Amino acid sequence: MTRLTTVSGLFLTLTALFFIPGGTFAQSSEASSWDTAPAWQIHRQMAEAKSRALYDQRYVDRIVSASAAANTQTNYDVKFYDIHLRVNDTTSILYGAVKMVAEATEPGVSQVQVDLFDNMVIDSIVSPAGALTYTRASNMVTVTLDKAYNPGGRFSVTIGYHGHPTEGGFQAFSFGSRLGKKVISSLSEPYYSRTWWPCKDRNDDKADSFKICIEVDTSFYVGSNGSLDSIRTASANSKRFYYAVHYPMVNYLFSVAISPYTIWKQYYWYNAGKDSMVITHAVYSDRYDYSLPRWGITPVAIAMLSQSYGQYPFITEKYGHSNFEWGGGMEHQTMTSMTGADFGFQEDVVVHELSHQWVGDMITCKSWHDIWLNEGWASYSEAIFYLNRDGWQGYRNWMTTMDWNHNGSVYVTDTTSVASIFSRTVYDKGAWVLHMLRGVIGETKFSQLLNTYFNSQYRHSSLTSAEFQALVESVYGQDLSWFFQEWLYGTKRPAYNWAYYTEPATGGGYDTYIWVSQVQTTNPLVFQMPIEFAFDYSGYPTDTITLVNDARREILKVHTAQQPYQVTLDPGGWILKYQTYLDWNMRILTTSADLKSGKAFLPYRDTIEQKGGIGPFDPTFVTGTLPPGLTIDANNVISGTPTDTGTFAFTVRIRDMYSGYIDQADLSIRINPADYKPGDVNFSQFMVDLSDLSSLVSYLTGGGYVLPVPKLADVNNDCLVDLTDLSILVAYLTSGSATMVIGCAS
Repeated sequence: MTRLTTVSGLFLTLTALFFIPGGTFAQSSEASSWDTAPAWQIHRQMAEAKSRALYDQRYVDRIVSASAAANTQTNYDVKFYDIHLRVNDTTSILYGAVKMVAEATEPGVSQVQVDLFDNMVIDSIVSPAGALTYTRASNMVTVTLDKAYNPGGRFSVTIGYHGHPTEGGFQAFSFGSRLGKKVISSLSEPYYSRTWWPCKDRNDDKADSFKICIEVDTSFYVGSNGSLDSIRTASANSKRFYYAVHYPMVNYLFSVAISPYTIWKQYYWYNAGKDSMVITHAVYSDRYDYSLPRWGITPVAIAMLSQSYGQYPFITEKYGHSNFEWGGGMEHQTMTSMTGADFGFQEDVVVHELSHQWVGDMITCKSWHDIWLNEGWASYSEAIFYLNRDGWQGYRNWMTTMDWNHNGSVYVTDTTSVASIFSRTVYDKGAWVLHMLRGVIGETKFSQLLNTYFNSQYRHSSLTSAEFQALVESVYGQDLSWFFQEWLYGTKRPAYNWAYYTEPATGGGYDTYIWVSQVQTTNPLVFQMPIEFAFDYSGYPTDTITLVNDARREILKVHTAQQPYQVTLDPGGWILKYQTYLDWNMRILTTSADLKSGKAFLPYRDTIEQKGGIGPFDPTFVTGTLPPGLTIDANNVISGTPTDTGTFAFTVRIRDMYSGYIDQADLSIRINPADYKPGDVNFSQFMVDLSDLSSLVSYLTGGGYVLPVPKLADVNNDCLVDLTDLSILVAYLTSGSATMVIGCAS
């Protein structure tokens, strides 16, 4: 291990360059196409590598659904695992003894279920009281405890087992080789821990700590989780690696990487250089030189992410990388596993997997529905890294490379499919959800959110999307259901068609009308979003005005002292969107909210207003109609006396007489019931007086008067309008002694 000593000393010196302003590593002469790859391409490689094998997925679908159907693991809480493994690289057999210490969470717990694939042979199951009985079905072991335990009662179960783990999907435990050298490694995400070690394979129950002992051939090095306490001789041909994990860890993050690696180390210095944490790299020997400048960014990356997320969450243990035979990277707690191909050394991949130590390892999605809290946030962390290193331009450039036509929702509905869990949408649109959230709540609140989140009750625990939303709302102080509903559970993005028109305002200054139309045909049809508009003036500072768009079609009006020569939608790129700017020509300004409501049998008049164009506009109806009794003239004036009640929706189209340009809008008018008063023969809605008497006389004597509402003249409710009604009305007006009611005449 002379190289270990030499390299460690070398990197103690090189690491110092990271903390000298302007200090950098010399770049490797071996270039990689991944160095210039955009974020979406990198994330596609990550996602596809995690969901590649269809035939294995079908098998996993069956075993996961069978296991879930029988699962009753909520009756205990795991506190500690003590894991001893012996790896026979000649026979490809894994021998293990796993001690699980847990506490009952329900009264009278006498049986517990432990996940373990049926192909693994159980040699024994014991407790301190002696051997325990058990049954097996559907890749689950049901263990009968030595007695019944009540809440808080602690018990332990030790399972001895051996076998060749099922390989496939994510190569849960693989016996492989590279360039003639053996490589043995694990990758358990999402459902594969149970394929090679007995555990409670759930994201919502992290053991508080682990002890790990791995026995291997003397030629191998073992990379695993936590602190490497010691390496001891086990026999003439084997040695044991002892690791201790002092932080909570979810089961799928427990890992081993075994090969005759070359080991080199760095140190991350913190507390103003007073303290340090070791960074251990276990690299394939032929990739050693290539790894130096590439994995060498790790101390800087830790420092950059710590600026935003707080101190590295496993600071008393370590961080590092181990190569393994798989096409991507896996964020195993404190020891990320990386492919030995160029991809595993690329800067953005190094940052992505490192960021998982905060988002995914320290704080873990409680279910695979919520995997965006791991992968979306890790993708966003790449942009955070560039923000802290290169400034806002670096941040925005990286976010732009995650902008593509995302399919499906960020929230995963089908968690039986590994391909659904690890989709590119989860990675890239998940990152955009956080970016847009930052834009919605603002920099001050977003900074508070980061501090609150990484120091919340979810630190070293797990949470759901709903719990994350509640935490965000507690920081922001407002309801954000609309945001999460459309961006997390909805699909696609808004497609904005927009235009603007400026004219001198009455009384000075300028009025700018901004027309925004959402034309997407996917769910949701309307995205509610605050949209920034930049107003550029000749010789004056630019104004940025935020307007909330929450309708399919909307006209927004802005008054400014100066005349803008240009208006830009979302200049900061805070919204994942499509946008098309259209010439104004002529636009209908009126919306349904602008059209006044009316009352039945009362005169109505309003105008559909437009800006631009020359009339007459000859409006026509594409769909729907006006309320009965109303008409529209060539200049868009709606008038008449409505004779029915309700909301009448219609699509109106108008044409510019000069250019022939057409615009149309979906509008509606509400007609409410009138205020009826018995005896109000002429339906004045003011009072009953002599004019009503005169109208009734005219009607009864054939004078040609038409009753607007006959039932108001039928004051005795006999369904007729006759001389009896006239006499009652006379008595009411002369002495007030008569009682009148609204009748039934029609």
